[in-house]
Amino acid sequence: GTVSMESEIVKIKISEHLQEVDCTFNFENKGPACSVRVGFPDFTNIPNLTSEETATNLKPTFLSYHWYVDGKESNSELVPADSDYGGNDDIKLWHASNVQFPANSKITIRACYSQLPDLSPTDMQEPIRQYIKVTRYILQTAASWKGPVKKADIYVTFDKNVAPAPIKLVSAQQLMNSKLKSAEAWWSQQSANTVCYSASVQPSVAGQELHFTLNNLRPTEKDDLSFLYQPMSVRQAKDYTQYADNVLTHRKTKSVHVSTPWVFRKTKPNSTHEN
Repeated sequence: GTVSMESEIVKIKISEHLQEVDCTFNFENKGPACSVRVGFPDFTNIPNLTSEETATNLKPTFLSYHWYVDGKESNSELVPADSDYGGNDDIKLWHASNVQFPANSKITIRACYSQLPDLSPTDMQEPIRQYIKVTRYILQTAASWKGPVKKADIYVTFDKNVAPAPIKLVSAQQLMNSKLKSAEAWWSQQSANTVCYSASVQPSVAGQELHFTLNNLRPTEKDDLSFLYQPMSVRQAKDYTQYADNVLTHRKTKSVHVSTPWVFRKTKPNSTHEN
């Protein structure tokens, strides 16, 4: 393709029971006019997209989703992914839209969404005694645009009720290198402002905000961002899960019906980060 991503600015706000993400992508088309099927990946826990029921009644994790092209809000549709993306089997859905790129033009695309933080056991072995909240942002889908992403800035701000300032930042590698017998034991020794992160670069920290800067990025799975915070007991996790189920059940869009669910099996939509 002839379309490259010049820059990417992502602002992630993490509050007690919500994560809000505001993404701005600046593109340049150095070739003839073209139409690109563009989409944004949605994490989901659909058990089986090969069955008729789950393949036609798609349930996204986003509580809200808005898509803008040069400041004008555009429609999008929810479609299933054709296969696991880059080994990431959580990407099963895409919010897809056709974008027209005039010849030799620059276009700005903005995607805004909100969702509940994920929940994961701190240790996988039974019995599970502790859970932790997880926030993720995928960068690897930028790899298919023409050339590298010249610059990506990701800002992550934690609400004071989630991780009070000053944030104590710990890398996932430091957690893995801990001599304690379990992640549960490690988290039990941490203060409430501890955030464990996984990324290919180290962020700067200012109060409750983290800032990641990447230049000339050809992203792979190792560039994806993840954050672990707010460890909780099994009972607290059960309460949070019930809250999350209630929120997802009563949101305005419970599911989206797709009459031809496998229309993208052979030609999946390009992501916001892909061409």
